[in-house]
This record gives sequence, C-alpha cells and structure tokens, in this order.
Amino acid sequence: MEKVNVHSVLLRELLLKGKKHVFKKGMPINISNDGVYLTYIETGYVKRFQITSDGTESVQAIFGSNEIFPLNTVLKSLFNFGINPHKSIINYEAITQVVIYSVTEEEFLNEAEKTPLIYKDLLYVAAMRLRSNINRLESTSMRVANRKVMHRLLFLCERFGKETNIGIKIELPLTHQLLADCLSLARETVTLSIDRLKEKGLIETEGKFIIVPDVEKMLKELH
Repeated sequence: MEKVNVHSVLLRELLLKGKKHVFKKGMPINISNDGVYLTYIETGYVKRFQITSDGTESVQAIFGSNEIFPLNTVLKSLFNFGINPHKSIINYEAITQVVIYSVTEEEFLNEAEKTPLIYKDLLYVAAMRLRSNINRLESTSMRVANRKVMHRLLFLCERFGKETNIGIKIELPLTHQLLADCLSLARETVTLSIDRLKEKGLIETEGKFIIVPDVEKMLKELH
C-alpha cells in the first residue's frame, strides 16, 4: 500500500532536531502559543477538527507517523496567505499517545535557506494534503451511507493500512464515532453501515481496528 507522508529525509531530519513533545490519548495539542511553526509526528495519531454550531465535531484530517502539520503557518509566513481566512478555531487532539517534534519559524527558515530542497518536501506534503481533502469531499458528497463509509475506509487503507495474511489492516484505531465525525454522519448510521459491510464479508474487525480482506472486492462494490 502507498504511504502518504514526508517525501524526503531532509524535512524529517530538520524537524527531529526540534523540541520533543509527548501527548497522552485524548489530550488537546496546543502548541501554537509556544512559537511552534511546524511539527513532525514520530509515533501516534492526531486529528484536526472544528466544533460545529450544533456542538458536534467535524474531523477535517487525521495525521499519522511521519507526517507534519500545520501547513497554515508556512503559508502565512511565506506568502502572507492562510488556509483559514475566517480565523475559525481549529483544534488538534491526540487519538492515541503521540510523540511529536517541533521547530520555530526561525529554525525552519534558517535551515531552508541553507537547504532549499526542503521546500520540495513541503510541496509534496501540500499536494498530499490536497489529495486527502479531495477524498474527504468525495466521501461526504456521496448520498448513501454505505458508500460513504466504504470510500473512506479505502482511503484509510491507503493512508494507514498494513498488509497482513488476512487483508489490509487499518492501523488507526477507528471508533464508529470517529468515522462518523469524519463523514458528517450519525454514529448509529455508521454502526449500521459497518454491520452491513461485515455481513457482506467486505470488512472484519479486531476491537477498534478494521481489516479489509479484499480491497478490489470493496472497490467493485463501491462502483
């Protein structure tokens, strides 16, 4: 399976020189007040979300190991252009225990001046972020809940999947509520969809982990 992460060792090496942070599961990741410019996830999973007007969570992205966030700080400093023009409140939270490293703007820009190829890494990360956002839009635009869930699970197989002897295991611990928050669905609706997919033999579960025995079979069911 293709992994979507930092394309080169240059950016990773820079970020691993930064300050280390450890966040326990469920902890908010509030590092913007510490002058943090970019962060690198060594281990664990982080979700980016907003609280909607009715008080529910809308998960916009999930980041795993070997990924960086946020990009908004980079866009602001380099181009005076942000991806959050209305200054909505963006939240980050540890889905599992997370180990991350962070650098300040000065640290990043000083290194980038010496090693301009770091910007190539950032371009790759931005492209993968765009790809992820497009996939999310495709998932949420589908009208049938089962198709929404399958579409998202296939993407998560690509992002966080590991090949096993029984299929692709999504290593992200995926609760029904988290999947619902990613798709703007009710948890009960996601539970029904998961049960239907299990009945059809399209997925199996191991606790909070989902296994897709046959990706091609799910693709045919989706289309």
